[in-house]
Amino acid sequence: MLSWEGVSEFVAVAEAQSFTAAANSLGISTAQVSRQVGALEARLDTKLFYRTTRKVTITETGQVYYNHCRQVLDGLAEAERAITDLHQSPKGRLNLTAPVTYGENRIAPLVNDFVRRYPDLEVNLRLTNQLLDLVAESYDLAIRLGELEDSSMMAKRLASRRHYTCAAPEYLSSHGTPHTLSELDGYNCLQGVSGKRNHPPHPGERQSPLQQRRIAGRCGAEEPRDHPAAGLLCRGGAAGRSVDFCFGYVSRAGRWHLGDLSAEPASFAKGPAAA
Repeated sequence: MLSWEGVSEFVAVAEAQSFTAAANSLGISTAQVSRQVGALEARLDTKLFYRTTRKVTITETGQVYYNHCRQVLDGLAEAERAITDLHQSPKGRLNLTAPVTYGENRIAPLVNDFVRRYPDLEVNLRLTNQLLDLVAESYDLAIRLGELEDSSMMAKRLASRRHYTCAAPEYLSSHGTPHTLSELDGYNCLQGVSGKRNHPPHPGERQSPLQQRRIAGRCGAEEPRDHPAAGLLCRGGAAGRSVDFCFGYVSRAGRWHLGDLSAEPASFAKGPAAA
């Protein structure tokens, strides 16, 4: 392995033609500069300077070594400037992923503002509910719902969310209003699906009593904001669950009832009609 010890001191002496002046420019002692250059000469097994009491002169071999070292140090300085410029004004490509509904409703507008603020930055936003290998697929940032499992990745909590139980007024009129979790067993529930029906809660998501209750139903939709899903809720075909950031979509599709089955007794409130 190459060692950088003594290189900066050697270059400083070559440019200043003085050990004392080199030490002053580096902010260290003359003795330390002399030791580092001496150790470098010993490692290279060659003499880099001719030294007298009045003058320091670089050798022919030292001049060749200096030319290469100067290029390397200039490259390092350029690399540091490039990193500094990135911090001041981001450039390049940012790969980002987020859940579909949350991404459309909350993240996409922020991304739009972000790219307007930094015109040299390109953002690739992938909205999916599937679990991705962030490292293998080269994602820089991921928005996730739930708790982070054991991981070396850095995470920061952005916001909280709340689950709601929804049902169409016509459905409750025909089947009655549930008051306990066990009563959901007899209901035709709209199931959130991700490749299969009645899937378990998302990995890492903290479990509540309602999330632990398995439901049954003849209909499923991957996204609760989808028109078929909202239509089932609002036309009396099923009962289902949603989260706070989905209600803007569901309520615009028609009427719904909102309830909280985690409390006893359960309460339902009638939602607004479509605008």
